[in-house]
Amino acid sequence: MSHIKVISGDFLAGDAEFQSGRFTLKSILKPSRELTIPISKLKALETATEEVVNKKGSVIRWSLAGALLLGPIGLVAGWLLCDKEREITFFAKFKDGRCLLATTDFDTYSKISASPLK
Repeated sequence: MSHIKVISGDFLAGDAEFQSGRFTLKSILKPSRELTIPISKLKALETATEEVVNKKGSVIRWSLAGALLLGPIGLVAGWLLCDKEREITFFAKFKDGRCLLATTDFDTYSKISASPLK
């Protein structure tokens, strides 16, 4: 299962997933209502931005460990050693005219873009 965060568009902002060739969109306002859209309904997919971000939990752990061992220099070294991941913001347009802007990790975006658009 791949996690996606919907930012804006014709769908409510909230969490989404991509699994088995289907988007499952969840609403913050109505979590019990899920909308499932197959990849075959996707008309266009474009990358908006790509950036390297630090994982929050990793930053805290490495920074604290570094600070405990080496003080302020260790704090900076710990921050530099933390896990990083590539985050993609993408635009998806569906055949029915609806669209969304969302962010996800690089692996999830690769799965979505590798799926055949029919």
